[in-house]
Amino acid sequence: MGSRAGSEDLSVQARRRREPPLRLDRRRIAVLPFSNMSPDPNDEYFADGFTEGLIATISKIREVGVVSRTSVMQYRKNPKPIRDVAEELHGLDS
Repeated sequence: MGSRAGSEDLSVQARRRREPPLRLDRRRIAVLPFSNMSPDPNDEYFADGFTEGLIATISKIREVGVVSRTSVMQYRKNPKPIRDVAEELHGLDS
C-alpha cells in the first residue's frame, strides 16, 4: 500500500510551477486513501481499513482537525495532483 498523493511539500510544488503557495491550516490533515498494491483486487478492503484506522486515530488528537472519510475517499478511484486535492479540501469542515 502507498499513498496516492506525493509527500512533497505543497510550497515546493508551487515554486516549481511558479504558483503562489496555498495558505493552509497546519492543524488540519487529510488522510488520503491508500492504494491496494496486492495482485488481488479483493484485498482493497485492507487499504480502505488502513485509511479509516488512521483517520480514527488522528481524530482523537484534539489539536488536529481531520478531514472526514467521506471527503477523502473520492480520491481512491480518481487520484489528482496534491495541489488540486488541497484546494478542493481546503474549505471543508473536519
